[in-house]
Formats: sequence, structure tokens, C-alpha cells
Amino acid sequence: MKGQGRTMIAIGVIFIILFSVWILIGDNGRINLWNWIQNIGIFLKMIWDYIYKERAWTIPTLVTIAIAIATSSYFLKKHKPSVSIPYKKSMGDAFEEENSTTLEKEDHQAISTYLDKERKDIFHTIAPGSTTLLVGDIVGSDELFIQLPWANYQSTVRSDELVGYLIQVLSQDNQILVLGEPGQGKTTVLKRVFTIMADHFLQGSSDVVPIYVTLRDVAYSEDESGETLLLWKYLCKKRNAFPLPYKHFISLLRENRIIFLFDGFDEITVGLSQRSINKRISSEIFSQLSILSCRRNFYELYLSTSEIQQKYLEKIELLPLNFTHARQYITAFCNKKGIESEKIIMTILGNQELLDLARRPLLLIMMLDIFTDQQETLEIDWNVAKLYEVYTEKWLKNEAAKPDSALRWHEKTALMEEVAWSIYRAEAPSSYSYGDKLYHATTFTRADLSNYLQPHIIHYQNIPLAQIVDDMCLRTFLIGSHGDYYFFIHKSFQEYYVAKHILRSMQCSAESTAQALQVSTPAEVATFLEAMLGSKHILKHEEGLIVNNLIVAYQQNNGDDLRSLIIREHASYYLARLGAQNAVKFLERAIEEEPNKWVQRGMMVGLGIFWRLGT
Repeated sequence: MKGQGRTMIAIGVIFIILFSVWILIGDNGRINLWNWIQNIGIFLKMIWDYIYKERAWTIPTLVTIAIAIATSSYFLKKHKPSVSIPYKKSMGDAFEEENSTTLEKEDHQAISTYLDKERKDIFHTIAPGSTTLLVGDIVGSDELFIQLPWANYQSTVRSDELVGYLIQVLSQDNQILVLGEPGQGKTTVLKRVFTIMADHFLQGSSDVVPIYVTLRDVAYSEDESGETLLLWKYLCKKRNAFPLPYKHFISLLRENRIIFLFDGFDEITVGLSQRSINKRISSEIFSQLSILSCRRNFYELYLSTSEIQQKYLEKIELLPLNFTHARQYITAFCNKKGIESEKIIMTILGNQELLDLARRPLLLIMMLDIFTDQQETLEIDWNVAKLYEVYTEKWLKNEAAKPDSALRWHEKTALMEEVAWSIYRAEAPSSYSYGDKLYHATTFTRADLSNYLQPHIIHYQNIPLAQIVDDMCLRTFLIGSHGDYYFFIHKSFQEYYVAKHILRSMQCSAESTAQALQVSTPAEVATFLEAMLGSKHILKHEEGLIVNNLIVAYQQNNGDDLRSLIIREHASYYLARLGAQNAVKFLERAIEEEPNKWVQRGMMVGLGIFWRLGT
């Protein structure tokens, strides 16, 4: 009877082990191997304790244990994890071939060819902010890739290396949201992760397939259930087409053998409302294992109470560079160009405005691109708007100097401004909180560009419209192409040109000022505009003209309709930002008579900033 009892116990253990394996398989057929080993260890210890206590090594017991181990091993082999990505803190990019299944030989070769082409395409793209560096020079280089400081969102500043941490979290089947300010390095980080993961797939040490997706390029449907098919179709329509059929694509998704690197949720190219944002984030494509990047301001305004909280449990934010990181980058950049770095470093250290600008990687790259070619510009009174002005002027001059350029550099500048403003006006928000339409980057076709430029063709009568469109698409440097679509190479350039248009409207007339200020201005555009208005480069007569136009625009739009309220709020705020004596006196009188509490509040904020600055 004792032998039968031991046999029954052992059989029970078999079912327990098999049940534990079945549970641990979990979603998409993956197993947490370490937990499985721990559990089976506990059960084996139970068997051992029983045998040791009973002092009975019977043949039925031994056979039962062997069957249990063999059966469990079979299930482990059948459902083993598709990839193991152990984290090595010192390297941040280690993969090991560990219990991973392999793709079919033909599929594996097709994916290898695909990833190799994707990697080359990314590497051979010009790096935003530079005309001498390619993306590959940065993401493929330990010297020029800046190790960004970061923190858990609204929490602890971390000291571990960021890219390695992201790979570690992905290996645990956790999705990650990467937040940061404009130009803080979100795209570069995602491309670095893609590069490392693609390299390890190509080297045969991993079967996970990384796919980098720029969200502004993806079209969306109203049918949420079709989003995965839509994403696959998008990947197949790219110049470097995804090589596997939809059935194989879905199979890899179910096994978590594809990791998406979704870049720029704030740049999705549809007219979004808060409701449609919530619907979009509930899409099945954002349920796939992925990293998602987004501007922090956009996240806090529109996503902080959305379903993204449940889908992306791991949230990290990129922090401003400290000057130790900036110095290392400056030194590496100058070494690559074979020039002396110390003068540039000392100039930045001696100018607080430059020191602040250097805390964003994009602005640091732009700064070096200017300083290494034009040493005389080191003495300029810098702010973020001036940096963009000098940078865009310099490279549009370079483009205009090419033999096949149809437009002069200042003509390119004017048309870039019109294109940016046309996009902004078409997608402009309509209330204080951005209303039903949110301002975001958008792609456009050549036909769209022709429509944007058509009203201005009268100024270029000797140049056919088609030639102007060609010049803007191919020789402005600020617009990149993806298939049949075009877009600003970095969203901040679009925002800079919108701010420049608003400033020019303020200098023109009260009517054009009201037109420019009749919709809420996104924070990023306002940052540029405030820098422009606060610049020492605005002449006194220009400042007087702007103040007068703002005052008249305020006075002429005295109704209680939404448009009038927004114009008055904007006009009063920018009057305070200008800080001119007649502007402040006007506001001090107007604040007592302003009937709308919201506009009155805007005046108080503006005057509060004015008084705080001590002007």
C-alpha cells in the first residue's frame, strides 16, 4: 500500500507540474523560464523530502519522477520563449542565444535582408541639426551617441545606462513609454535600440525582430479591429517592404517575436480630438510589445488619463543634458572634424543662454554645426529662436548656392514660412485647450505643396510652379521625403516657421495680427515667439509697431465670442512679454475693464511674468 501511495503522490506531482507549465505559458505562448525553474524546483524538493522521510527509493517512484521531468521538458521545448535578451549593465546591448526558436530558413533570410536594408536606410539619413553627420554616425558610434540622463516618470533619477535598461524591460515583455521635450533625443534613442537589436538578429544571437515605425507616416482607419492589418500594409508599402505575408506577421506578433519602436505619438497625422486620441490609443497596435515615444507636454495634456496608463506601465522621461555629457559630445564631434574644441567649450560655458540651449541634444548639434564653420557667430546674443534663425539661414544659403537651385535663400525662407503656416492654419486648434483639432506635424504630397504655394506664385513669375515645388522638396534641406509624402525633417522647424509668421503678422497690421492670434497657440510655437519678442535684435520702431498692432487688435475684438476672447487673451499676454512701457500701462488700465475672467487671468499671468523678470 505504501508503494501505491507513493505512486499516487508522484502522479499527482506530474499533474501539478504540467498545470504549472500550462499556466506559465501565458499570453502568446511565452514562458518566464526562471519562474518555471523555481516552481519545478519546489516540486522536486517536495518529492525529495518525501523519499528521504520514507527512505523508500522504489522503482515506481523513480520512474514517476523521470516521467514528470521528461514531460515538463517536452512542454518547455514546445513552448519555449522566442528570444532571451539578458541585460548587461556595462554594455547595455547584450543579447544571448538562449532557448530561442528559429524562424523558417527562408523567412529568417528574408527578415535578415529586410533589417539590413532598414539599418542602412536609417544610417544614411542626414541627422537633424547637422549637415555633416549622418544618423549612423550617432546611433552607430559610442563616441557620438550621447548617454542621456533619465528618470522614471515623475520619480527617481536613474544612473543606469538608458538603452540597456530599455532592452532589459522589453525582454520582460513590458511596454515602455519614453517622454521628453522637443529635441531631447527620443528618436535617436529609439534608433539606437533598433540598431542594437537588428545587429543581434543579423549576428544570429537573437530571433526577435525590431521594427522602427514613424507614426506620422502611418494612416489610420476608424475600424480598430483592422489596425494590425493596416500596420502590416503600411510596412509592405514602404520602399523597403516587409517581406513576410500577413499570416506569418501575425504569428510572430502572437509569439512576441516582433518589437515595435513607435516614434512620435504626438505627430500622428490626422485631425485629432480628445475622443479620437482615446480611441487611437485603445487600438490593438498599441497592445503589441513596443516602445512608444511622445512629447511630454502632449502626454500630460491628452494622454495622462487615457488607456495608455494600462498599456505602457513603464514610463521614463529624458532629462536635460548636464554639461559633462555636452562636453564629451563636443570633444568627440570636433575630433571627428579634426578641429579644436576648447574654444567652443569655453564660449558655451561663458554664456548662460548657450549653456541652457546645450542641454538639448538637437540644439547642441545645431550649435556645433554653426560654430565649427562660422567662428564669428560666437558673439551673437543667443536664444532658441536666434539659434534656429542662424542655422536655417546658413543651410538655405548652402542649398541656394547649388547650380540647380531655382530660388534664392531668402525666397526659400519665405516659402518655408508659408508652407508651415498653411499646415498650421489647416489643422489649427479652435479653443483654449486646442479644441476639436490638435496642432501636430503633418505630411503632405506634392499636390498639397502646390496648393500651399499657389497663392504666392505671383512673386516668382519667371519660375514655373512645378520647378518651385521641386526646389522646395529637394533643395531646402528642411523637408524630407518618405515615399510620395514630405514633412519637416524635425517638427521643431515647422514650429519655428509658424512663430516667425505670427511675428511678421504682428509687424504688418492689426488685422493680420488678429488673424494670426485667433486660435490657441501650442506651447512649442509660443516658446519660439516669446524668444523672438524678447530678442535684443528687435529694433525700437519695430517694437513700437508690434505694440500698437496688438493694442488695436485687442480693442477691435471686444465681443464675447470665442474668436474675440482668444485674440484679446493672446494680445494682452504678448504685450506683457514685450515689456514696453506703453504696453504695460495699457494692460494696467485694461485689466480693470476686461469683462472676461479668462482674458483677465491671461493679463495677470503676463504682467506677473513681467514683474517677476524685474523689467
